[in-house]
Amino acid sequence: MLSNRPGVSLRKPLSSRGQLCKVNAVTIPEGFTKMTPKGARILIKVQKEEAKTRGGLHLPSSAVQRPTCGKVISIGDGKTEDNVIRPFSVKEGQTVLFTKYGFNSQEIVLSKENYLLLEETDVVGILPTENAIADDILALDPINERVIVRVDETPGVTTGGVHLPESAKEQPLSGTVLRSGPGRFDPDQPGQRKSTQVKADDRVLYHKYAGDKMQVSDGSQVVILRDADILCKA
Repeated sequence: MLSNRPGVSLRKPLSSRGQLCKVNAVTIPEGFTKMTPKGARILIKVQKEEAKTRGGLHLPSSAVQRPTCGKVISIGDGKTEDNVIRPFSVKEGQTVLFTKYGFNSQEIVLSKENYLLLEETDVVGILPTENAIADDILALDPINERVIVRVDETPGVTTGGVHLPESAKEQPLSGTVLRSGPGRFDPDQPGQRKSTQVKADDRVLYHKYAGDKMQVSDGSQVVILRDADILCKA
């Protein structure tokens, strides 16, 4: 719900579930200054793109990565499609990381600022600080059934001593759990969660194309998975 004065509202239906969020941003007309999400949706103010590195090096436009984190501005009432109210795992004011492949989300421009309206299922975790950088992912607090895993390194040299280019290296499918969320809500037991099957320091195998992978400054990679993406403990 959008409003510029008491008694005035403007509503716009969201795209149907199952459609990727490759849609144009909706620009809200001038005069409207506030938005209140409905149901399980969250309004996030998107972090601005970094035009230069921490060392002051200016990045070309092709190298500027689209932010996938932002600050929670407001949340809905938590009511799901089956008329059940579930508590949120995030709070207003927190900085969160969200998946770049989120479903049923909508980009919004309000008062010349960029926002994203999405469901909490597309949020992967809570970051410790605003204006987060790649290394902050190591301190991410996963929510619901999300699990953060440090990916095993892939050998860059064959047994015969041949150096492999990045494109020829095998995709790693194993790693060590850094942190796991409390589990998703159990649909059969309102208010109760199903605990994740892994914990910190567990060695795990996971689906080849699962999760969101990120690289930190030391060259290592982490991947954020759903608990169901984990095939087994190693």
